[in-house]
Amino acid sequence: MSAATKGLIEFVNPYKLPKFVKQVHLQMREIEGRQPFGQGLYHCNNYENLIKRLTETRQQYRQSKEIETRKQLAQQEYQAWTNYIKERCLELPQQHQVTGKQLNELRRSYEVFIAKGENGLRPSELLNVFNDYTRVNQFTIPLDNWCVLQMVHYSMGYPMNMNRLLTFEEIATLVQTKVLATYERSLGQDLLFREICSYGYWNLFDQSKGSMNIKDFSNFIKIFKYNVEPTLGGILKEFGFAANLFQGEFIKEIDPKEDIVRFDFFRYLFLERNL
Repeated sequence: MSAATKGLIEFVNPYKLPKFVKQVHLQMREIEGRQPFGQGLYHCNNYENLIKRLTETRQQYRQSKEIETRKQLAQQEYQAWTNYIKERCLELPQQHQVTGKQLNELRRSYEVFIAKGENGLRPSELLNVFNDYTRVNQFTIPLDNWCVLQMVHYSMGYPMNMNRLLTFEEIATLVQTKVLATYERSLGQDLLFREICSYGYWNLFDQSKGSMNIKDFSNFIKIFKYNVEPTLGGILKEFGFAANLFQGEFIKEIDPKEDIVRFDFFRYLFLERNL
């Protein structure tokens, strides 16, 4: 059987991830803004600017006792991540870019598996879509294997647990986000790789606010197989370690019925739980 006729399960991903990984303690110093700024100690200028902004808003968020102020800060943080991802995508080397031809071929496979009368793809069909794409075109998208597993594996694929249809634009955006994550990982930024992956999944549910109410977050976190009671108490019961680590993330001055979970908290959970 030639490589061109193999499905995703049989075909070996030709993308080989370099073995270079930056030491985790150095990556953590970057993530937390503990490296001095302006001395070339960050991954790149874009990332340094991102962390400089996040260092300010994280402190402001945990000190604020006003829910509307918190919502605004969460939105600013998420926009900062969105800007970083857009800027870095423009800087991708040619071999790490998703081409228009690849997207057109992926769309063709996507349309094959849309059920009659539906205007989107059932998440359970994602593996079939990528199998079909690989069977026809080989696997030419520069994604590492873990990224592929997280998207399409029957038990490990997070979108497979969603209870709604997926548009092609959502799938294409997730793929392109994971291509960037793969590139950052190839430069030694394994934790940044995971942060960008967390952004990709959050972006399927929220593209601008940077926060969710407790009920929406409880539904969102189900795709990662966490069945959390849709109350602040339920969130704290499951993720209490993180909440205690970041004092001020949730405060008694805000009505639990009005409280939110911001993307930055989920980003940390994604790292903590090794998702």
